Amino acid sequence: MRAAWPPYRDLVAGAPLWGMQMLVSAMLGLYLRNGLETSRLAELAALYFLGGLLAWPFALPTARFLAYGKPPEARFAAFFVTLIAATIAMTAFLFAMEYRIFYSRWHAPFGSGIWVFQFIFTSISAVYQFLVIGLRLFLPLGLVCLVVSSYYLPNACVEIAARLCYRGPEAISAKVFSGFAPEIAQDKTLMLNLLK
Repeated sequence: MRAAWPPYRDLVAGAPLWGMQMLVSAMLGLYLRNGLETSRLAELAALYFLGGLLAWPFALPTARFLAYGKPPEARFAAFFVTLIAATIAMTAFLFAMEYRIFYSRWHAPFGSGIWVFQFIFTSISAVYQFLVIGLRLFLPLGLVCLVVSSYYLPNACVEIAARLCYRGPEAISAKVFSGFAPEIAQDKTLMLNLLK
């Protein structure tokens, strides 16, 4: 489990990087569709940046946990699915809360049965609208960022896990690495070079 938990540096540094990738992706998608002609450009930029920023701390540990001890293809799939699901879910959640704030002036008083009904259905409507309209802004660049990140991150995780488990040349064994990265466990020389 220790090898599956990301270093705090990766959580803190990765979040703004992933947020910036989603921001640039949304802006490129918006530019390709209507030349950035919208009165809500700043709000859209903040929405997609925060969606990526806040999704990262959930996506990275989950993906690393799911990828732990799996072959390279499964690690790629774990990161791909986790990053896309967390990013879409967080961005849709933020959009739903903004949507809810806008419509709250016409809702019943807080805590009433009608308010709960309005809150639930307003949020469901907002998520649906985001999925239908907002997902398109992740394309085409967001898909490229997702594939590149899903390819790079599992390989970086193998290196980090190897460094965490390393206790000296005499402690290196195929058993230590066989669960996380079978391709590294086969070659002790490669492991020693990796750990330098």
